[in-house]
Amino acid sequence: MNYFKIDLSLDDNTKTRLIQDALSSDDYYYHSTKSGRYTNLDFLPRQYDVIADLFITKPHMMSLLKIEPNKLVDWHTDNKDNKRDAVVRDAVVIFPLTKNYAPCTIEEGDIPCMDCYAFNTQSRHKVQNNSETRISLQLFYDMNIEELCRIHTVENQLIHGI
Repeated sequence: MNYFKIDLSLDDNTKTRLIQDALSSDDYYYHSTKSGRYTNLDFLPRQYDVIADLFITKPHMMSLLKIEPNKLVDWHTDNKDNKRDAVVRDAVVIFPLTKNYAPCTIEEGDIPCMDCYAFNTQSRHKVQNNSETRISLQLFYDMNIEELCRIHTVENQLIHGI
């Protein structure tokens, strides 16, 4: 399983505040490969309690993720045992924040536009960004996508009923 939709969305005011936070900060962690090559992924670790409170099953970390205009994040899978930078992302819940949000591409094609979805970071994926800065809020889980989906669909324990 590569991804699944989560019926949850953020209001426009919340999105605007998160985008302003992302654009006004210079505290980004500029992610690079093991060989030191910059990946065009900029992480801004944050804790937003108002977002975390929407979830029964809490993420172990959340971060704003920014990709500059026209940049490529080449094909990769996330290293789930990343001892180098302690960013564990076996599965993530993603809230796309910016308009004209460039899709993530997996081997089967582009992931369709959704307000919120869970994504398997162990699936091979890439992003070819467009002419707009691409910003998302990502919630990191150290469980595989199948477990996260089971918690959501079978146990109904991922998000609070809204």
